[in-house]
Amino acid sequence: MFIDIEEYARRIAEGDFASSSTSADGVFLIFDGKVDLETTAYLKHSCHEPYTAEMCWSQAVAWVITRDRMIKPSVDLNINISRVVKAAREIGYDAEVNINEKQYPVVFFKRNHSEDHHFYGNESFSVAIDRLRAEFFYIGLYENPDLIRKWNFERLKCLCLTGASL
Repeated sequence: MFIDIEEYARRIAEGDFASSSTSADGVFLIFDGKVDLETTAYLKHSCHEPYTAEMCWSQAVAWVITRDRMIKPSVDLNINISRVVKAAREIGYDAEVNINEKQYPVVFFKRNHSEDHHFYGNESFSVAIDRLRAEFFYIGLYENPDLIRKWNFERLKCLCLTGASL
């Protein structure tokens, strides 16, 4: 949830967020002039496990949707590989990326030795993220919306659309 900085300051003064949303050292996350309450709260509690929290699937979907287009697109191969692997692991896939002899990336996802997905070519990263998002949204909105689990925010962020995505 995002709120204006002035509203955030007013609520802090009133004690609304004193125990849950302010970080220990006074640092809070701002995007486009608004305070990101969830991430700010997790910065405070990051001594346990960095950027993790228990949320149900539907809350995780909402978290991803509110952050779509905040990530800058990258042409760096290593950044794209890391992004796809983290996103896949967050929803339960083993992921592997190889570069074939023509220098095209090949993305592999596997789960429980029964489900395999392969993506080839220059667009393989965006197609792979789209596939992961589709499954993430299906599980989060239709299959298990109320199932609670621990989420890693760095990995969840990898499921967000980049600023250049349509």
